Amino acid sequence: MKGFKNMKKIVAVLVLALVAMTAVFAAVNENADQLTISLNVDAVTTVGFTKVPLDSSAASLDALTSDTVEAGKNYTVYASYITTSKTPVTVTVTVEDNLVHETVKTEKIAITKPATMTFNETGDITGKRANSFEIVLGIGSDANKLAGTYSANVNFSVTAE
Repeated sequence: MKGFKNMKKIVAVLVLALVAMTAVFAAVNENADQLTISLNVDAVTTVGFTKVPLDSSAASLDALTSDTVEAGKNYTVYASYITTSKTPVTVTVTVEDNLVHETVKTEKIAITKPATMTFNETGDITGKRANSFEIVLGIGSDANKLAGTYSANVNFSVTAE
């Protein structure tokens, strides 16, 4: 019986040691820390009016800031963009109705334009891409108009969905 009592003591000590070791491993380590970092890349979009359309391989665009037109002719320009947006983009172009004389604001030359100048991107939306939309403006006649410079603004914006 003495061996059985010793065996019980040994088992009891082992059980206590196991419980104590479990508590040590389960204890919170207050000297530990964790750092999580993340990177959010916003889309980069470059826009501009160009004289020639861009294709998908375009790396940059040579944008116009102003141009001279001829009366009685059509003026063609491209609303061009390069984007890394992960969603489709919408291109919107707005044109004033008239070229207006620089000093005599009542002197105007009409501009005809496409009925709609909003274009929604379609197709696969993958990675960096470039595109252009042709805008043809009809410039009215300058017959019997006051000499001077006439101008109008054409605005172009690209928005992501």
